[in-house]
Amino acid sequence: MAPNDKTQETTTDRITNKMTEVGEKVKEATKSKDEKEAEKEAEKTATDKIGDKMTEVGEKVKEATKSKEEKEAEKEAKKSTTEKIGESAKEAGSKLRGTIDSGVQKVKDTVSSPKDGEKK
Repeated sequence: MAPNDKTQETTTDRITNKMTEVGEKVKEATKSKDEKEAEKEAEKTATDKIGDKMTEVGEKVKEATKSKEEKEAEKEAKKSTTEKIGESAKEAGSKLRGTIDSGVQKVKDTVSSPKDGEKK
């Protein structure tokens, strides 16, 4: 009966080994499923974080663009105001120059014109 016991033991060992192997595979498959779920959750969390960051960046870009547009508008307004001031100054300068020229001419005319009783 000894050889039969040995055969029986070998068969039992093989069955045990096979069951252990199957158990390991099942354990590995279950572990992979849990890991996959954990990965999905991590990806979802990462995606949410990326989405939040992109939204934040988008708002900062929008704010920066808005500020840039406002700065451009201010620059344009200042330029326009400066041009208007320049034009007004030119006009005033021209009028003043005309007045001065007219005054100088009157003085010249007065100086060069003969006085009563003088000959030219």
